[in-house]
Amino acid sequence: MWLIRLAMGRPVTIMVVVAATVLFAILAMTRMKVDIFPTIDLPRVTVVQPYGGMDPSQMEGYMVTFYEQHFFYISGVDHVSSRSIQSAAVMDVYFQPGADMADAMAQVVAQVERSKAYMPPGTVTPFILRYDVGSVPVGYLVFSSETENLGEIQDVVYSRIRPVVSTTPGVSTPPPFGGNQRSIVVTIDAKKLAQYHLNIDDVVQALNDGNVIMPSGIVRTGDIQRMASIDSIVKDIQSLGDIPLQNKSGTENVFLRDIASVSDATDISTGYALVNGHRTVYMAISKQASASTLAVVEGVKKKIPYMQDLLPQDIKVSFEFDQSTYVTEALLGLLIEGGIGALLTGAVVLLFLRDFKSSLIVVLNIPFALLAAMVGLWMTGQTINLMTLSGLSLAVGILVDEATVTIENIHSHLSLGRPLLPGIYFASLEVVVPRLLAMLSVVSVFTPSFFMVGPSKSLFVPLSLAVGLAMFASYLLSGTFVPIMCAWLLKDHPTHIDDTLEERIQDRIEERLDGHVPKHTHHVHKGQTITAGLEIFHPEKPDLMQRIRDRYQRLLIRLFAIRPLILSVFVFICLSSILIYPMLGREIFPAGNPKGFQLRLKAPVGTRFEKTEEITKDVLKLIQNDVGEKNVEVSICYVGSQPPSYAISNTYMWTSGPQEAVMMVSFEEDAHVRIKQLEEQLRKQLEDNFPDCDFTFEAGDIVNTVMNFGTSTPIRVDVDGPNYNEVTEYSRRVLNKLKSVSHLRDVGILQPLDYPTMQVIVDRVRAGQLGVSVKDIGRALVSSTYSSRFVTPIYWRDGKSGLSYQVQVQVPQGELNSTQAVGAMPIKTGSFAGPFLRDVSKVSFGTTPGEFDHYNMRRTISISANLSDDDLGGAAADVKKALDEVGKPPRGVKVSIRGQVPTMNDTFFALSLGIVFAVVAIFLLLVSFFQSLALAFIIVSVVPAILFGALLALVLTHTTLNVQSFMGAIMATGVGVANSILVIVFAEERRALGISAKSAAITGAAARLRPVLMTSIAMIAGMIPMALGIGEGADRTAPLGRAVIGGLLVSTNAVLLVLPLVYAFVQKKASRKGVSLLPEDNVADGSGGHSHGHTHEHDHTHAHSGCEEHKAGA
Repeated sequence: MWLIRLAMGRPVTIMVVVAATVLFAILAMTRMKVDIFPTIDLPRVTVVQPYGGMDPSQMEGYMVTFYEQHFFYISGVDHVSSRSIQSAAVMDVYFQPGADMADAMAQVVAQVERSKAYMPPGTVTPFILRYDVGSVPVGYLVFSSETENLGEIQDVVYSRIRPVVSTTPGVSTPPPFGGNQRSIVVTIDAKKLAQYHLNIDDVVQALNDGNVIMPSGIVRTGDIQRMASIDSIVKDIQSLGDIPLQNKSGTENVFLRDIASVSDATDISTGYALVNGHRTVYMAISKQASASTLAVVEGVKKKIPYMQDLLPQDIKVSFEFDQSTYVTEALLGLLIEGGIGALLTGAVVLLFLRDFKSSLIVVLNIPFALLAAMVGLWMTGQTINLMTLSGLSLAVGILVDEATVTIENIHSHLSLGRPLLPGIYFASLEVVVPRLLAMLSVVSVFTPSFFMVGPSKSLFVPLSLAVGLAMFASYLLSGTFVPIMCAWLLKDHPTHIDDTLEERIQDRIEERLDGHVPKHTHHVHKGQTITAGLEIFHPEKPDLMQRIRDRYQRLLIRLFAIRPLILSVFVFICLSSILIYPMLGREIFPAGNPKGFQLRLKAPVGTRFEKTEEITKDVLKLIQNDVGEKNVEVSICYVGSQPPSYAISNTYMWTSGPQEAVMMVSFEEDAHVRIKQLEEQLRKQLEDNFPDCDFTFEAGDIVNTVMNFGTSTPIRVDVDGPNYNEVTEYSRRVLNKLKSVSHLRDVGILQPLDYPTMQVIVDRVRAGQLGVSVKDIGRALVSSTYSSRFVTPIYWRDGKSGLSYQVQVQVPQGELNSTQAVGAMPIKTGSFAGPFLRDVSKVSFGTTPGEFDHYNMRRTISISANLSDDDLGGAAADVKKALDEVGKPPRGVKVSIRGQVPTMNDTFFALSLGIVFAVVAIFLLLVSFFQSLALAFIIVSVVPAILFGALLALVLTHTTLNVQSFMGAIMATGVGVANSILVIVFAEERRALGISAKSAAITGAAARLRPVLMTSIAMIAGMIPMALGIGEGADRTAPLGRAVIGGLLVSTNAVLLVLPLVYAFVQKKASRKGVSLLPEDNVADGSGGHSHGHTHEHDHTHAHSGCEEHKAGA
């Protein structure tokens, strides 16, 4: 109340504060980060361990297990998962929500250093990086050239462009994809090598001795100190050919050039990148979790001209697959929806008040409240994202309530003929408490979000803050800005005051309730209309709102006659929610209709990546033929596995072997492709055209990528246990069962279980007799079949660039193409040929798991699955049922459903619990204010009806229950309770004055008819643009608007038609005496009435006295 007095006393000061808030908000918005989602609290540290040539079982047994054992010494660990493939292992250490990640990172580094003592010789220090679900690619820099080969492009991009990109604020980028590390390759002629009785290890040792890194010395000559250096590293790579080899055949001297060729080339290729079907090199631009998508993309694009200057003229750079466009369009669409909603809201206010100036005041209150909320969001460290903007859009409708209640009450007071300034002042005072209760009720339904944990809290707190801050700002503005603007813009309404009108109106209502008044009689006397028990005089014909009030009163009187039937129907409707809920699909966040998709191809395990590349190109052609070549904006693919030199790339693009390819396809805006329908259509065509391959559609946009929380598909079933054979066998049974579930698509095992191998079984006795060690065999095998750099690193420095590169010896891969060819490989040399590999071992074909995954140190096999529709909840239930039908797993084997399902269950449980706590909080708040359990119960009795309306709207519009629709239902609950408070406060005030509960219910409801209708209809109008889901990304916020509209449609009818009946029934025999224990409130004459009723009666008295003083002064 002091705030209203301050505002009326110092209006200029208040307007200065409003102007300063606007300026501060503009400044805050320029500093706030813009992104699609807030930072999601799912903290993780990733450790990437490369070791070239190590097979998956070696990576698992010699490295990963030691790391995992040490990770569990770290405090705050939630779980540890790992994946091991040939040459690399990726370990993810997940921490409890809210963990101090600086401390967590330090502990991980410490345990990694400790683990290194147990690692095999030659193990390099792993990559350690903080990685969150928000750290996703936001675009790709594509480098193409008609003359340069991929190795040259890769080298120049890696050495010149990557430093430029990596220094852009908020950017995290892996090495380029598509090329291979530049390397000096010594290619052996196997026949000549055998001719000189040499083996490949002899060449490696000669290179290591003839091209060695040596430090410099110091020589002092007179007064000069000189560096004494030796050209231990050749300057020209062709000089490597002059290195002598030990000739064991006894003939002439042999040099490297005699048995090998030297070239400036690249490491052995393990995969290729394709852009629009052509080989090229691209660089994924990933943002850090706390960075803004728009800022990252804008920062990279600004540097493209500089990058182009650093590149050779025939290499062109472009930015493709820009995810910031979706962010921009989605946020812009939300702003447009909010703007249209605000205009519709203003139109509704104008329709009800029929006064342009009053409507203008209400509408102006909206942007000022939103701008003040933006200041609060900035101060609390929030970003501009879908959740905060959804909260602000959601608040637009309810913001009208605060200003509308004040304006409407001011109009009512002015209509009594009261002078302008006293009327504004006392009208504003009269609604301070009801507005405060309404505001606290709306805010209360969002407070449980602050007690959530993990991703749920990360998503809901920004939205809750946006709504709460906007509501608080609107409350302050409605008590300061609105009265001032009314005083400046509105005019006096000089009207004669009939002090006996209210008493006669109450008498007439009592007569009607007793059945003594004909139903067509509705005038008290000429020009006076029963309008809610307020003392309003209408010298002329009643306007539309007055006639609606009168008809509404007569309707309530009729409803009292059939109250048992009405209440029975109301209870039935509320209980119907139990029947409606199972009809709803459930998901975490609306999938929407993204611009493209990601498709993972799995050829038969072990397929060479060159063959996989051919299949990939055929798949791209099939997609182009299906949607039209012109409708495909861009396609970016990666075929094969990541090179051992770039093991960190596995954290951005995971492929388990050469048989896999990942295709990202984006479509033109005007193609109007429905992604879900296209995916279903392509599944059939891909199965028909590529029967030996498996295909999985994955998230193709930033929203669904983030919402998958690190998994490739929404559903993943993990089977783990101590016995890998039992786990494998049971996993196959689970796979076969899940394939029969109609809800699921693309069901398959993630890990390649039968990777083809060439097994070399050493006969150690025979080898010992021939003087050959297992080490000799291993060094020769690795150098011949892969690269010598994995056993003996040798370097060469490019004097022009100052960069160093590895020198590696290898045999042309095409020559070792059978067990016979491998068996003929010489192991140890002497004056005679042999021994060969076949002499000391058995070489044969076999299979082995191509990937070993762990979950908390237990070997795990994962079955992934997509959905046929958006009903994740229904699919999860079907999966659980299918797992029960598979049968009991072997002892020690555990089956877990992961992916989005646990997060969805946790989120919905937290939200459901939140609604319960919110209703309890509102109930306690109301009990505290009214000092009555009964009145609090009456008000919250509309909550079941609100939830019924929200659920019914979702069912009728075929919308899932998700984060957005849940928040819409919560918001509708707050608004519905706020409307109930307005009606009950006014009804209880009149009952406290001595009239019956029925009459109080009717007059209280009629008195608040206009503000209730205005608030509800205005909010519904404001939500219509959002509910329609028109525009880019709008279908992801549409459920929110639909839930609000459904909840408000039912709650408004419940508040206006059912609540008065419930109030009259409960309060029929309730005492008017307050519960106060103060002596002055318990005098013998019973003058102490209901405590809060007494307060408002006092306010009315002041209003009358103020009016009389004004007339006397006049």
